[in-house]
Amino acid sequence: MGGGPRRRARRRASDAGVPRMTTALASMGIDALLSRLDGVRRAGDGRWRARCPACGGKNSTKLSLRDAGDGRILIHCFGGCDVDAVMSALELDLSNLFPPRPADDQRRPRERQPFTAREAVQALRYELQVAWVLLTDVANCKPLSAADRQRAGVAAKRCAALLQEIGG
Repeated sequence: MGGGPRRRARRRASDAGVPRMTTALASMGIDALLSRLDGVRRAGDGRWRARCPACGGKNSTKLSLRDAGDGRILIHCFGGCDVDAVMSALELDLSNLFPPRPADDQRRPRERQPFTAREAVQALRYELQVAWVLLTDVANCKPLSAADRQRAGVAAKRCAALLQEIGG
């Protein structure tokens, strides 16, 4: 069994029933991942190169790693290995590349993003066109159907909400 002493030690640990992935590793981030790689060298701010554990190579640093700054770790092998192969060779899971997800009770609901002024004006313009068509029919003494009256109510409510949104 080749692969150097570190690889043999990992095989023995996983053969002994030690779990392949721990939540501690997932939360440790890039440093924990770099400690499992050979030939690691810094390639810039938050960037590293290393030997790919999937395709190997004694002096080749085909694997590029980047700390995305938000808990994610980005990986690319210039030898053509996919991320699954790299992570499998490290006896890790893809979830190790991402920050731990909060429990359901810790998740915050997404905040409603307000409309930009441009979006609000575009929506107001559309609703005013609907109202204009309906008012033209009323001015020409054409009867409004129940659906037209209902749509007029929707347009009125949307116009009021949009005017409030843009400060009118």
